[in-house]
Amino acid sequence: MIQFLMIASLIEFCINHSKTIIMKLLLLFPTFMLCLFMCFSGYSQYKIDEQRFYSSEDNGSELDHELTMQYTYGNEGDKETSLLTLAMPGSTNITRVNKEYNANNAIINSVTQFWDESKKIWQDISRIVYEYDGANNLRMETYQSNNFGTMPFSNSFRITYSYSGSNISSEISQNWNSATSTWENNERDLFEYSGADITLHTDQEWEGGKWVNEEQTEIAYQAAGRPSQTIIKVWNSGTNSWDFDERITYTYASNLMREALGEDFVGGAWVLDHRTELSYENGLPKVVLYQERKSDAWENEDRYLYTHDGNGNNTILTGEVWDSVNLAWEAESRIETDYSLVLPFVLSSESFDIESFKVYPNPASDVLNISTRDNIKNVEIFDVLGKSVKRVLHSKSIDVSNLKTGVYFVKVLTDNGQETKKLAIE
Repeated sequence: MIQFLMIASLIEFCINHSKTIIMKLLLLFPTFMLCLFMCFSGYSQYKIDEQRFYSSEDNGSELDHELTMQYTYGNEGDKETSLLTLAMPGSTNITRVNKEYNANNAIINSVTQFWDESKKIWQDISRIVYEYDGANNLRMETYQSNNFGTMPFSNSFRITYSYSGSNISSEISQNWNSATSTWENNERDLFEYSGADITLHTDQEWEGGKWVNEEQTEIAYQAAGRPSQTIIKVWNSGTNSWDFDERITYTYASNLMREALGEDFVGGAWVLDHRTELSYENGLPKVVLYQERKSDAWENEDRYLYTHDGNGNNTILTGEVWDSVNLAWEAESRIETDYSLVLPFVLSSESFDIESFKVYPNPASDVLNISTRDNIKNVEIFDVLGKSVKRVLHSKSIDVSNLKTGVYFVKVLTDNGQETKKLAIE
């Protein structure tokens, strides 16, 4: 039991400081997704090798190294196959997640294990089984638990997905009733779209044999992929209608989100409540500041500082809390992330016309030509560190005369897939 509580505590820390750390301040899904993508994904040709998590028992004190997460990849670096979590100091095994993929490179199985120190073996804790339709759309995730290796996996809950075209139209969560060996409805999420953008999200719960409304989120956009306002409503069972609850308005400059202003609906009017301000450097987030409205003034609460490498990868994320007594920022947490280059960047798809695909001359000095029967969407050239040095659209000829002598990689995207070739510049 003690070992289990330690595992639960450390996993909770990891969750709080790798996911909730952003959710806490980014004011709902649109802003969260924007910053999550920009801060953690970097560019597609890089993969995360290791993350180190630091926290402070008391704000302002020195940050202690609590956890290290190490990533292992298969498919030549294209797919994460294992995630190992170590307790620090000492690099003691805690948990391990092993993932399997199908022929379409879609995940089909994810098993979480904990380290049994007494037996010196890994014991299964839980498993997620993924199922797909003929179009490789995810249709079901089944979550199963295991009594630390003493019994087979047993169902816990599952999520079933329905689609409208390529968009998810509904997610239904069901719990497993072991007494009756049946699935029982729990929650349902309904989605409406404009193109690929979610415009309406309705959250419902299963009560008394029917779906009952709980919360609804409306999202308006000023352009595709760029939300302008989010309105949250809660269901009033007395009036059988939706009541306003919260509103977030987004402000942009140079196509980058600069502010997310949150208001609560109180007494029939919108009242300022909180805001998130974002600043950037070279188009990447630098500071994300969260403030709350108190006594007709904005007061600091939290902020997150981002450090990026020359390839746009977020290498350090530092969380700070505001000390209202000393009027100073105090470090609360830090995540350090190491990256490495994925080569090849993307494996050729089966439909890619590899036989007609040629890159010449190689070595090149002035103009690089690409021969393929497929329609080229874009061509991107990377140096050996993975930094993009040139990108052109819809062209089979690229001027490389300004590139320094050395080795590069050319990634070509066509209607039928992608391919990467090594290139020498002389």
